[in-house]
Amino acid sequence: MVVLDILVPDEGNSSGNFQDTEPVSSSPSLLSRLNVPVTTSLNVLETFHSPTTTRESSNESSPEMVRLVVSLSQRRVALYRGDSREAEYPVGIGQTGWETPTGAFEVVETQKYPTWKHPLTGEKIPPGPGNPLGDRWIGFWTDGRVYIGFHGTADEASIGAAASHGCLRLSNAHIRELFEQVQPGTPVIVHP
Repeated sequence: MVVLDILVPDEGNSSGNFQDTEPVSSSPSLLSRLNVPVTTSLNVLETFHSPTTTRESSNESSPEMVRLVVSLSQRRVALYRGDSREAEYPVGIGQTGWETPTGAFEVVETQKYPTWKHPLTGEKIPPGPGNPLGDRWIGFWTDGRVYIGFHGTADEASIGAAASHGCLRLSNAHIRELFEQVQPGTPVIVHP
Protein backbone atom coordinates (compact mmCIF):
# COMPACT_ATOMS: atom_id res chain seq x y z
CA MET A 1 0.00 0.00 0.00
CA VAL A 2 1.26 3.47 -0.83
CA VAL A 3 0.67 6.23 1.66
CA LEU A 4 0.33 9.62 0.12
CA ASP A 5 0.07 13.21 1.17
CA ILE A 6 -3.50 14.38 1.19
CA LEU A 7 -3.64 17.75 -0.48
CA VAL A 8 -6.39 20.08 0.38
CA PRO A 9 -5.27 23.35 -1.29
CA ASP A 10 -5.97 26.82 0.00
CA GLU A 11 -8.24 28.47 -2.56
CA GLY A 12 -6.38 31.77 -2.43
CA ASN A 13 -2.94 30.32 -3.10
CA SER A 14 -3.59 27.61 -5.66
CA SER A 15 -4.41 26.96 -9.27
CA GLY A 16 -6.16 23.86 -10.47
CA ASN A 17 -9.41 22.10 -9.76
CA PHE A 18 -9.31 21.66 -6.00
CA GLN A 19 -11.28 23.91 -3.70
CA ASP A 20 -11.03 24.73 0.01
CA THR A 21 -8.51 22.04 0.82
CA GLU A 22 -5.12 21.71 2.52
CA PRO A 23 -2.14 19.32 2.19
CA VAL A 24 -2.27 16.52 4.74
CA SER A 25 0.20 13.71 5.23
CA SER A 26 -1.49 10.34 5.57
CA SER A 27 -0.61 6.95 6.99
CA PRO A 28 -1.69 3.40 6.12
CA SER A 29 -4.06 3.36 9.06
CA LEU A 30 -5.60 6.66 7.99
CA LEU A 31 -6.07 5.45 4.41
CA SER A 32 -7.70 2.24 5.57
CA ARG A 33 -10.07 4.23 7.76
CA LEU A 34 -10.89 6.40 4.73
CA ASN A 35 -11.43 3.23 2.65
CA VAL A 36 -9.23 4.68 -0.11
CA PRO A 37 -7.86 2.27 -2.73
CA VAL A 38 -4.26 3.12 -3.58
CA THR A 39 -2.27 1.82 -6.52
CA THR A 40 1.49 1.65 -6.64
CA SER A 41 1.94 1.20 -10.38
CA LEU A 42 0.14 2.22 -13.52
CA ASN A 43 0.94 0.42 -16.74
CA VAL A 44 0.39 3.43 -19.01
CA LEU A 45 3.93 4.65 -19.63
CA GLU A 46 3.62 3.71 -23.30
CA THR A 47 1.31 6.68 -23.84
CA PHE A 48 4.18 9.09 -23.24
CA HIS A 49 7.20 9.41 -25.46
CA SER A 50 10.81 9.13 -24.39
CA PRO A 51 12.88 12.32 -24.39
CA THR A 52 14.54 11.21 -27.65
CA THR A 53 11.28 10.89 -29.60
CA THR A 54 11.08 13.42 -32.42
CA ARG A 55 8.10 15.62 -33.12
CA GLU A 56 7.43 13.91 -36.45
CA SER A 57 6.81 10.59 -34.70
CA SER A 58 4.09 11.99 -32.45
CA ASN A 59 1.23 14.41 -32.77
CA GLU A 60 1.22 14.76 -28.96
CA SER A 61 4.72 16.22 -28.70
CA SER A 62 5.65 19.79 -29.57
CA PRO A 63 8.94 21.70 -29.28
CA GLU A 64 7.56 23.69 -26.35
CA MET A 65 5.82 20.84 -24.48
CA VAL A 66 7.06 20.70 -20.90
CA ARG A 67 7.09 17.41 -19.02
CA LEU A 68 8.63 16.05 -15.84
CA VAL A 69 10.35 12.67 -15.84
CA VAL A 70 11.19 11.08 -12.48
CA SER A 71 13.62 8.23 -11.92
CA LEU A 72 12.96 6.79 -8.47
CA SER A 73 16.07 4.57 -8.65
CA GLN A 74 18.26 7.59 -9.42
CA ARG A 75 16.20 9.85 -7.15
CA ARG A 76 16.07 12.61 -9.74
CA VAL A 77 13.46 14.60 -11.62
CA ALA A 78 14.24 16.04 -15.04
CA LEU A 79 12.40 18.90 -16.71
CA TYR A 80 12.07 18.50 -20.48
CA ARG A 81 10.92 21.13 -22.95
CA GLY A 82 10.22 19.26 -26.17
CA ASP A 83 13.18 16.91 -26.61
CA SER A 84 15.61 19.03 -24.61
CA ARG A 85 16.41 18.36 -20.95
CA GLU A 86 16.46 21.82 -19.39
CA ALA A 87 17.02 21.01 -15.73
CA GLU A 88 17.48 18.11 -13.34
CA TYR A 89 17.04 18.03 -9.57
CA PRO A 90 17.61 15.50 -6.78
CA VAL A 91 14.46 14.36 -4.97
CA GLY A 92 13.55 12.53 -1.81
CA ILE A 93 11.14 9.65 -2.51
CA GLY A 94 8.64 7.53 -0.61
CA GLN A 95 10.04 5.31 2.10
CA THR A 96 9.40 1.56 2.41
CA GLY A 97 5.70 1.02 2.95
CA TRP A 98 4.95 4.51 1.63
CA GLU A 99 6.38 4.14 -1.90
CA THR A 100 5.92 6.79 -4.56
CA PRO A 101 3.56 5.43 -7.24
CA THR A 102 4.95 4.88 -10.74
CA GLY A 103 3.16 5.62 -13.99
CA ALA A 104 2.06 8.44 -16.24
CA PHE A 105 0.26 11.34 -14.58
CA GLU A 106 -0.21 15.05 -15.05
CA VAL A 107 -0.02 18.08 -12.80
CA VAL A 108 -3.49 18.58 -11.36
CA GLU A 109 -2.84 21.45 -8.94
CA THR A 110 -0.17 23.93 -7.91
CA GLN A 111 -0.01 25.92 -4.69
CA LYS A 112 2.24 28.56 -3.16
CA TYR A 113 2.70 28.58 0.62
CA PRO A 114 0.62 25.50 1.44
CA THR A 115 -0.73 24.76 4.91
CA TRP A 116 -0.03 21.25 6.22
CA LYS A 117 -2.61 19.45 8.34
CA HIS A 118 -1.61 16.50 10.51
CA PRO A 119 -3.74 13.53 9.39
CA LEU A 120 -4.39 12.13 12.85
CA THR A 121 -4.47 15.14 15.16
CA GLY A 122 -5.85 17.71 12.72
CA GLU A 123 -3.13 20.15 13.79
CA LYS A 124 -2.49 22.73 11.09
CA ILE A 125 0.99 24.03 10.37
CA PRO A 126 0.82 27.33 8.49
CA PRO A 127 3.28 28.39 5.81
CA GLY A 128 6.71 29.12 7.21
CA PRO A 129 9.96 27.45 8.25
CA GLY A 130 8.23 24.72 10.31
CA ASN A 131 5.95 23.58 7.48
CA PRO A 132 6.99 20.11 6.18
CA LEU A 133 5.75 20.98 2.65
CA GLY A 134 8.10 23.91 2.18
CA ASP A 135 6.70 26.82 0.22
CA ARG A 136 5.51 25.20 -3.03
CA TRP A 137 3.29 22.24 -3.93
CA ILE A 138 2.84 20.56 -7.35
CA GLY A 139 0.18 17.86 -7.08
CA PHE A 140 0.04 15.13 -9.74
CA TRP A 141 -1.99 12.22 -8.34
CA THR A 142 -5.36 12.10 -6.66
CA ASP A 143 -8.35 9.90 -6.21
CA GLY A 144 -10.39 12.91 -5.09
CA ARG A 145 -9.47 12.60 -1.42
CA VAL A 146 -5.79 11.65 -1.35
CA TYR A 147 -3.13 13.67 -3.20
CA ILE A 148 0.59 13.32 -3.85
CA GLY A 149 3.07 15.54 -5.57
CA PHE A 150 6.32 17.45 -5.47
CA HIS A 151 6.95 19.80 -2.58
CA GLY A 152 9.72 21.73 -0.94
CA THR A 153 11.33 20.91 2.37
CA ALA A 154 13.55 22.62 4.89
CA ASP A 155 14.98 19.17 5.76
CA GLU A 156 17.48 19.04 2.90
CA ALA A 157 19.14 15.95 4.43
CA SER A 158 16.06 13.98 3.30
CA ILE A 159 16.61 14.89 -0.36
CA GLY A 160 18.04 11.88 -2.16
CA ALA A 161 16.73 9.55 0.54
CA ALA A 162 13.66 7.31 0.73
CA ALA A 163 12.10 9.33 3.53
CA SER A 164 8.72 10.75 2.47
CA HIS A 165 5.15 9.49 2.68
CA GLY A 166 4.97 9.02 -1.10
CA CYS A 167 5.67 12.55 -2.23
CA LEU A 168 8.78 13.82 -4.02
CA ARG A 169 10.77 16.30 -1.93
CA LEU A 170 13.01 18.99 -3.37
CA SER A 171 14.94 21.82 -1.78
CA ASN A 172 12.85 24.97 -1.51
CA ALA A 173 15.11 26.66 -4.10
CA HIS A 174 14.61 23.80 -6.59
CA ILE A 175 10.84 23.51 -6.09
CA ARG A 176 10.52 27.25 -6.74
CA GLU A 177 12.38 26.84 -10.06
CA LEU A 178 10.29 23.81 -11.03
CA PHE A 179 7.04 25.48 -9.94
CA GLU A 180 7.57 28.32 -12.45
CA GLN A 181 7.87 25.84 -15.35
CA VAL A 182 4.73 23.74 -14.85
CA GLN A 183 0.98 24.21 -14.81
CA PRO A 184 -2.05 21.97 -14.49
CA GLY A 185 -1.92 19.50 -17.37
CA THR A 186 1.89 19.20 -17.47
CA PRO A 187 2.76 15.48 -17.94
CA VAL A 188 4.57 13.75 -15.08
CA ILE A 189 6.17 10.36 -15.76
CA VAL A 190 7.44 8.38 -12.78
CA HIS A 191 9.78 5.47 -13.55
CA PRO A 192 10.88 2.89 -10.95
